[in-house]
Amino acid sequence: MRLELMGMPGRRTLLPQARRVTGWSLAVALPALLTIGFLALDRSWDTLTEPVMLYLAVVVGVALVGGLWPGVATALVSNLCLNWFFTSPVGRLHVDEPGNVLSLGVFVVVAVAVASVVDAAARRTAQAAQARAQATALEHAERTRTALLAAVSHDLRTPLAAIRAAVDGLGATDVDLAAEDRDALVTTVAESTGRLERLIDNLLDLSRLQTGAVRPVLRDTSLEEIVPLAVEPWLEAVELDLPEDLPLVHTDGGLLERVVANLVSNAVRHAPPDRPVRVAATVTADEVEVRVTDAGPGVPDHRKASMFEPFQRLDDSGGGLGLGLAVASGLARAVGAALRARDTPGGGLTMIVSVPRARDGIGS
Repeated sequence: MRLELMGMPGRRTLLPQARRVTGWSLAVALPALLTIGFLALDRSWDTLTEPVMLYLAVVVGVALVGGLWPGVATALVSNLCLNWFFTSPVGRLHVDEPGNVLSLGVFVVVAVAVASVVDAAARRTAQAAQARAQATALEHAERTRTALLAAVSHDLRTPLAAIRAAVDGLGATDVDLAAEDRDALVTTVAESTGRLERLIDNLLDLSRLQTGAVRPVLRDTSLEEIVPLAVEPWLEAVELDLPEDLPLVHTDGGLLERVVANLVSNAVRHAPPDRPVRVAATVTADEVEVRVTDAGPGVPDHRKASMFEPFQRLDDSGGGLGLGLAVASGLARAVGAALRARDTPGGGLTMIVSVPRARDGIGS
C-alpha cells in the first residue's frame, strides 16, 4: 500500500490552469458586457459612483475566479471603459473634471487592492483545503497501518506458529511418531502453508490494486478452465454445478480465478460444516453469473455497503485479515466484471460475479 504525500504547491500552482484561463477571459469579457449594458440604458451619469461600484464588483468576481493578475487586468480594462464612455469628454482618453480624475485614480487603487485581498483569501482557502485533505489522508493511512499491523500480528503468526510446531515435531529424534501422527503434522504444515500463501497473495493483490499495477489481459475463455481451479483447495466443502453448454466469457482467466477463490474461501469459512458451499453458473443475455452460495450467518443489510472495504471482517472469529472481499471486488472491476451480494433464501450469503459473455462461441 502506498501513500503519496504531495508537497504544498507554490503560489503559482494553487489555481488550476482552467481557472486561470477562465479568469483572463472574464477579465476582458465582463467589463465589455457591463459597458454594453450601461450604454444600452442610454442615460447620462451625473457621477461615476454607480458605474464605479459595478465595475468594482466585476473586479472582485474575476479575482475570485482567476486570481490576482486577471483581477488587476479587469481593473485596468474597467478604468479605460470608465474613462472612454463615462467621463467628459466622452470618446477620448482625457478627463476634464479634476474630480473624475481622482475618482478614476482611486478606483484603480481600490480595485487592485481588493483583487489582491481576494486573491490572498482564495489562496489561503485552497491551502487550508489541501492541508485538510493531507491530514485526512494521513489519518486514513495511520488507521490502515494500525489495522494491518494488528491483523498481521495474529493472522500471520498463527500459521507460522503451527508450521514451526509441526516441523519441530517431525524433526524430533527422541520421539517415535506413529504414522497417523506424522500424517497429521504434515497435514498441519500443508494447511498452514496454504493459509499463509492466501494471506500473502491478498496483501500483494491489494497493493497492486491500490497502486494501479493490475494490468488484465482480456480474452475469450471458458469458465470450465477457471472455476474448477479456483475451488480446488476446498473441493470437499464445495458443490460445483457448471452446465456443459456455458458460453465463453471475455475476461482475464487468472484474475477471475483469484476472484472466485477468494469468494469460495470466505464462504467455506462461514458456512456450517454440514452444508456445502454451492458454486454454480447461470447465463443471461449479456453475462454469465458465477454464484457462490453459503448457508452461513449472512451479512446484515447495514454492513453490505462496507463489506468490500479492506480489513472488514464479517464476524468476530478473528480469521483472516478481512482482505478477501476487498481484493475480489477490486479484481472483478479490473476484468470488467461486477460483484454483488445477496441474501441466500433460508439464510446465508450469495456472492454473484457477473462476467461479460464473449461475442462468439460456446464452451464445450
